[in-house]
Amino acid sequence: MTHFLRFTTICLIVLLTVSAAKADDLFTVSKIPVDVTAASASEAREQAMLEGQQRGLAMLLKRLLDTDDDAAIPQITPEQASSYVLSISIDRERASNVRYLAEMTVEYNENRVQQLVGDYAIRRAQQQADAAAAEVSTAEAEDSTASAEMAKPKGAVLVLPVYDDGSNTMLWEELNPWRQAWDAYLASSGRKAYTVPVGDVADIAAVNVEQALQGVQEPIKALMTIYQAPVADVVVARKQVKNGVQLILVERTRFDGQRRINTAPLIFPVEAGDVTATLRQAVKETVATVELPASPGRATAASQSVKTTTTTTTVKTTTIPPGGALPTSPYPAPAPSAAQWQSLAVQVPVGSLGDWSAKQQRLARVPLIKQTRMTSLRPGEVSASLTFQGSAAELQQAVAAYGMTLQQVGNTWVLR
Repeated sequence: MTHFLRFTTICLIVLLTVSAAKADDLFTVSKIPVDVTAASASEAREQAMLEGQQRGLAMLLKRLLDTDDDAAIPQITPEQASSYVLSISIDRERASNVRYLAEMTVEYNENRVQQLVGDYAIRRAQQQADAAAAEVSTAEAEDSTASAEMAKPKGAVLVLPVYDDGSNTMLWEELNPWRQAWDAYLASSGRKAYTVPVGDVADIAAVNVEQALQGVQEPIKALMTIYQAPVADVVVARKQVKNGVQLILVERTRFDGQRRINTAPLIFPVEAGDVTATLRQAVKETVATVELPASPGRATAASQSVKTTTTTTTVKTTTIPPGGALPTSPYPAPAPSAAQWQSLAVQVPVGSLGDWSAKQQRLARVPLIKQTRMTSLRPGEVSASLTFQGSAAELQQAVAAYGMTLQQVGNTWVLR
């Protein structure tokens, strides 16, 4: 946080009353008691406002993080707490010459609070990763049983696919075609030596696209810790036009936690305007360089000569609105088409934010699901979007294999 709102600014947004609807809102905290004694009534009131904002934010964080432990939430000063406030309402106000008593209702900024919770999730994930690493034995590292396969790959190269089309740069977006190409390749090839982050709240909070492009080490190291990855490769695909020829230029930078190593770029011409097929071919060529020790000046055949052939693949994306029917298939379901991606809105009943985090981690292990994104958060329920491949029967069977159920209840798909 670069700066904090001054108390005088907060005073301008103080409201005299608060509606019952606001009091019940997830990011509104009601009946916050304040009792402050100071040199004057005005000083007592100012101090009470700051303390009330801080106390209310702590109450909100405990609610969202499902904890009663003060040490388990971010420690926020009264001045810092004021920057998360949207509005304040005062009730049962009493004052003397030196004392101020009241009950406050404070509405907090949803986006800023969610970012704060995301930062906490990173720290918790780092602690869990450190604890897990300390417990892993040599025998466990060599274990290849099905239960080990369900976990996030340990020791895999962490790939951050950044796409630059000349006007926009993308990393976590669902429509990032470079990320889609990596996901499709890893799903179809079954390669376990590489992993692409699932893009959950902890991943997004750890690294943004600007930090990935600039190679900022600390955020990238935080993501490496989450995935227990010894190295991370930021792989940037740039769509360019040179001498009238449309090209995809791939640049790879490797991070091992202490240094960054650049490799020679790979160049792929886009044939017949098929960017999707070119990106998929680029993934295969890039994987070859990932498998080699990264060193300056190393170039593969793709960077030494212009490719003349590509494999053409048509990618079709279907969006299913809430309550819409998924395509069905006879049982047993056929193998899904790697080129068919669909988006499904689901409701997920949860008891706490921790429940959702555990559910999201389990969904990340389902082979058919490429991405899970939280779209809204309400008490007891998360709305999410699943990007997957295959049919209704395939998706339901896939989540069932990981101890979950997906059912249509009325016009709503419910994931439990």
